[in-house]
Amino acid sequence: MPEPNYKIGTVVQLTSGGPKMTISKINNNRVTCQWFVGNELKSGEFDLEVLMMIRPSDESPIAFD
Repeated sequence: MPEPNYKIGTVVQLTSGGPKMTISKINNNRVTCQWFVGNELKSGEFDLEVLMMIRPSDESPIAFD
């Protein structure tokens, strides 16, 4: 199976579950992710091995003018 192509902006989740998170920084085999709990922005650092890529939904993003 090919390795996922992780990049800044990729949506991921821990393989054990939890919130959807967005990759904000990549440093070798470690990534920093951000996510919201209510209105509070959270951040954490994870090994790539504990993350799985989340497929984008069918909804189109809203463009801000």
